[in-house]
Amino acid sequence: MLMRAESMGIVLLAGSDAGSYGVRHADGLFAEMALMRQAGLQAETVLRSATSMPRAHLGLPPSTVAPGEPAAYALFDADADRMLEAGRSREE
Repeated sequence: MLMRAESMGIVLLAGSDAGSYGVRHADGLFAEMALMRQAGLQAETVLRSATSMPRAHLGLPPSTVAPGEPAAYALFDADADRMLEAGRSREE
């Protein structure tokens, strides 16, 4: 169903339910991202659903990298699948 939603242009945003009983912060988000990946979404799409897409959906400007600007980003030297797996391994 997620693949069909994506093909229809529906904005997909990752969420975590953090704060709900039994859902630990970060773990719920990584679990949802893993499920999105298992549903067939590309790793890059899954990462964007938890990073730049929520900013855009909320009408916030993209993060910038410049002196004096607030740091609202993270840089990683890894492929998207490895990053998702690293987050998922925290749960185990």
